[in-house]
Amino acid sequence: EATARERARAKAVGPRRSFMSFCPVPHTSRDQGWLVTGALLGASAALYARRLYAARSRGQTAKRHGGPTLASADPALYPYLLEKGTRPSEPLQELFAAVEREPRARMMGSPDEAHFLGWLVELMGAKRVLEVGVFRGSTTLALASALPQEGEVVALELNGDFCSTGRRYWDKAGVGGKIDLRLGPASESMRLLLAEGGGGSFDLVFIDANKADYDDYYEQALALLRRGGVVAVDNTLWGGRVLEAPAATADTAAIQAINDKLASDPRVSIVMLGIADGVTLCRKR
Repeated sequence: EATARERARAKAVGPRRSFMSFCPVPHTSRDQGWLVTGALLGASAALYARRLYAARSRGQTAKRHGGPTLASADPALYPYLLEKGTRPSEPLQELFAAVEREPRARMMGSPDEAHFLGWLVELMGAKRVLEVGVFRGSTTLALASALPQEGEVVALELNGDFCSTGRRYWDKAGVGGKIDLRLGPASESMRLLLAEGGGGSFDLVFIDANKADYDDYYEQALALLRRGGVVAVDNTLWGGRVLEAPAATADTAAIQAINDKLASDPRVSIVMLGIADGVTLCRKR
């Protein structure tokens, strides 16, 4: 019976395809290039998600960070992805290792996602980034390192104790001056940014905080974002729990609700990627 189930899963997943078959088309403009890349990666997301589901059914998922979709099927693939597909600085590598030794390490954004967001900052030519939810500051460091010297990350975090780890490595990397850390509830901090005249001033907003407040974060992010800017919403696959019907927790219901909203919001064009726990990129029209 187990063998029959495995054959059925293999048939549903289909033959293996090279990730490189989804490489972006060259010779696009800077503003269009990231959209082409995102769209092509998005085309692979459904295929990889099915493979992840099959791998989870066989108990072959990575223990840390959840692992990216296809790489979860083989424990050796994720380290290979990090080795060949990312170029973390020494301070960022040290911060990743330091966070792993801290409590709640699983809350840290995955290294490949941090690298992707930094790459996206460079591709967009972004100068002002808003991060909603900092935790230990590894993604903050990746974002700040990708910005030009005059760039700025406004980083919102409720718990200042979490940020103490990251601050040491921000300074070691020489980007501490680019990071404006604001402590307190993120929704209130975002309203204050709008009151300060920050509407339309951000190139990129990354949302990874209290799931119940995702809808509020998203609405305020759109107000703070320039036209053509991007909101990146994290955890949109939510460990597969987005498939629950009905949702078992309020957080799961909130993720399902924001996914439904993003799928039909005419104010943005979107692509959901199977990186880490799922990240949806929303370009403001």
